[in-house]
Order: sequence, then C-alpha cells, then structure tokens
Amino acid sequence: MSREHLIVLEAMASPDGVLELVTYRERDATWVGIAKKDKGLIGAIGLHTGSRDSVVEASASIDRGWGVAFGAVAPGIVRAEVRNDHDEAFAARIVALPDGFDPDYRAVWGSAERCRERCDLIAFDAEGRTYDQSDPRVLGPPPSDADRMEAIRAHADSSMRYYATAYLRESEENRPLLESDMSSTANFLALLEGAALDARSMLARREKIIQQFVQQAKTDPFEPGVCSFCGRRPVAVWFQGPDFPDVRPNLGGGHGDGGVARVRDMPDPCRRRRPGRTGPARSEASSAQPQRKRHPDGTEPSARGLLVPSPDEPAVRSELGLLS
Repeated sequence: MSREHLIVLEAMASPDGVLELVTYRERDATWVGIAKKDKGLIGAIGLHTGSRDSVVEASASIDRGWGVAFGAVAPGIVRAEVRNDHDEAFAARIVALPDGFDPDYRAVWGSAERCRERCDLIAFDAEGRTYDQSDPRVLGPPPSDADRMEAIRAHADSSMRYYATAYLRESEENRPLLESDMSSTANFLALLEGAALDARSMLARREKIIQQFVQQAKTDPFEPGVCSFCGRRPVAVWFQGPDFPDVRPNLGGGHGDGGVARVRDMPDPCRRRRPGRTGPARSEASSAQPQRKRHPDGTEPSARGLLVPSPDEPAVRSELGLLS
C-alpha cells in the first residue's frame, strides 16, 4: 500500500520513532494499520474479511521488548487496553474512522512495554464485561431473561445426559470424577426447578436429579450425534483437535481408557491427519502413523474434532478395534 493512500488517524512516540495509526480502503474493505511516520505500512488488519466478525478485530507488532496492538472495536465498547506477557495493562485509545469508511467499527490502538510473545487488545463495554478476538459480534436484540433460562436449562440437561451415560460406562475408580461433574451441573437444574432457592433445598433436589438422569441413561443413553466424516451413527470415539492430543471414549468424558478406538483400526473413510504433519499422531492409544485420507466423495477431513461411527454396526465391527 503506497503512502499516499493512507489516512492518518493518530500518531504516538515509540522506542522506534513516531508511529501512526492509519486506515485505507482496499478490495472493497476498510483496513486499519500502523505505519512509521513518513514511511511505509508496517501492518494492517481488514474489517469484514474473515468468516465471521468479532467484537475486537486486532493485530500486533512486537519489537525488542515492546509492542503495539491495533485494530478496531464494535459499537458498545467504551474503553480498551493492551496486555503484555505478565498481564500488565496499558491504556489504549479508540478513534473514530472517517466518514464513508466502515460504520460498524472504530479504530483502536495502544502500546505496551515488556512484551515478548503477547501484546493483546482487550475491550470493555459499559458494564465492565471484557471482550477480545474470540468474541463473535452478535447483531440484533439481546436475548431475554426467559431465553437465557431456557438456554441454561437445555445445556445443563444435555450435559447431565452425557455425564450419566459416561458414569455407567466408567470403572469404579473413575466414577467419582463424573459424580463431581454431575453434582455441579445438577445444582443449576435444582435452582431452576426447585420450590425454594436455599442451599438445603438445592442439595436435596440435586441428588434426586442425578438419580433421575442415571436411571434414564440405563434405557436411553446419550448419543452425541453422527460421524462428522462418514455420517454414520452412533459414535464410537471422539478425537479432539487436529493432532490427536486427546482420544476420548464414547461418552466416557475423557476420564478413562475403556472403549478408546485405536487410530490404526479406524475405517479408512474416517481416518484423518493434520495437513503437512510428518511425525506420528500424538495419541497414547496408537503408535501408528495414519496418513491423511480423503472421504469417498473426494472431500478431505476438516481441521476440527472428529466423530467416528460405532463398532456396534456390523459393517464397522471387523474394521474398528477397541482397547480393553
């Protein structure tokens, strides 16, 4: 980007000279970046250029122990700061974009000392809630109290079904871990449906809720869905992340190794591998080095978790082994 196309919004002194907060239009998008005074662009970030918009769109430049973070924040943000490796906070400034540029965002930037690997922009709304790049920007009216209560109830109900099914499939040694999970989650359901909100009433209702879900799991176990790769159901194993850092048994909650599928025994359509990886898959359940496979329709696995079909299906039983 040539210097004449940059619009300077602000300037500030830095250990490397005067820096400028700049904006410009390119490829039908608004870009916010930093430049050295009277020199070229150092870096920039485009707004509305990703798969989703975030409350905070930010990037950073770190040089010799100091850093500058820059980007944009959505409406509703009233202040911002920059955090370094030690979580120290440094004030950031929010600056309006010129007329005719992106109306959905305002530019933001700030510098921080003692930065080696971290120079993050953190934003705050009027209620003091914090936001960063992980928070998606949500349009439309906020949910009502009734909507929130229903969402809490549905999430707690689904979690309890998961924990109860895993509890029945776990060893006695590992069951206390799931009992703790069930107790914490059942507290919320007890407060939602109990006749009173005091601690004694909540604890009494909690135990009844736990037993209700355990009994339900005996006849109607929770199934997480279908294989994200081949579409079969139910699911036998969940591989979390692209590197197999954690192999979780079907509904086992990750607390034990019963029912964990060996990578080498997975049906070919369901094997997957991180692109470009040459070393062995990092899984205690396997010493094999599975190669990246394509789905029968020619598509490749995604970079997210994978659900593999159940060994209960005859077509899969001979191909998928389980560790005892």
